[in-house]
Parts: sequence; C-alpha cells; structure tokens
Amino acid sequence: IYADLVALHFHNSFESFIDHNDKLLRIRGMRLNQEKAFLTLSDMAHDDQKWESILKAKEREFSRMIQTANAPILAVDVDGHINQWNDKAVEITGFAKSEALGRNLVDEFIDNDQKENVEKVLRDALERKNTDNYQLPISTKDGRRVDILLNATCIEDEKGVVIGVM
Repeated sequence: IYADLVALHFHNSFESFIDHNDKLLRIRGMRLNQEKAFLTLSDMAHDDQKWESILKAKEREFSRMIQTANAPILAVDVDGHINQWNDKAVEITGFAKSEALGRNLVDEFIDNDQKENVEKVLRDALERKNTDNYQLPISTKDGRRVDILLNATCIEDEKGVVIGVM
C-alpha cells in the first residue's frame, strides 16, 4: 500500500481517510512500531450511506467556515459573475450577499482605472496561474474604494475543469 498511497486526508481528529488507487479508505486505527506506522483500514465503498453523510456534513462545515470567516471571501464563475460573497465581504462593502450574487465583479465593483489589472489577475487564475496578496480595489455601496487582499486561485469541478476563481 505504501507505493500506491496518493494522499492522506485529515478531516478532523477522529476521522481520517487515504486515497489508494482511486478508492477511499477510512483509517480506523494506527500504531507505531520502531518508527513505522501501521494503519487499520476499511473500504468506504461498502458504506455508501455513511460516506454520503460524512460528505454532506463536511460540505456544511466548509460552507459555514467560508461564510463566517474573518476575511472577505468572494468567488466568480468563468464569466466573472459573483457566486460567493461571505459575511465579511458584506461588512466591508456594504453590499448584501443578495445584492452581489450574479453581478459581474469587474464591471460593477472595480473602478475603470483598475479594471484591466483585475481582469488579468482573474484571467491568470482561470489559467491556473495563482496570484497571492493582490490588493483588490473594490467599490463599496457608499461609493468609497477599499482594497482587500486577494489570493486568486482557480476553482475546479470534480473532473478538474476550471469553473471559476476564488
């Protein structure tokens, strides 16, 4: 199993998984012996309902974490339309989530003198070229311009197709 081990996923302190030959295995136990780890594994394929329940719980946990993060988190689809706008983005910009979702980020929230730069950052991310610590100049509801720190990275679907930028 060591040669085929692809990834170790720590979901929380009680449940961990490994991906082995495209098969998800749950780590049931581990013991150490002279600097080697021995894992007790179970195949998640035989427990579809449990696996579905775990995935849904993790999805809710991840969504809650994004929505309540202490930093603005926003995402756009491949056409630049906002599809994620968390509580901190609401607080900083004054735009409610319902006011931001579906609108074009560059066209409606970026000043004309910065549109080209922001478009390049988004385009690069769509091409899997990440940008770290970019100061995104975004317009607020009351007409001010604020800079928020942006780490632009592509969002992929389950098949690895780029579907947006976060």
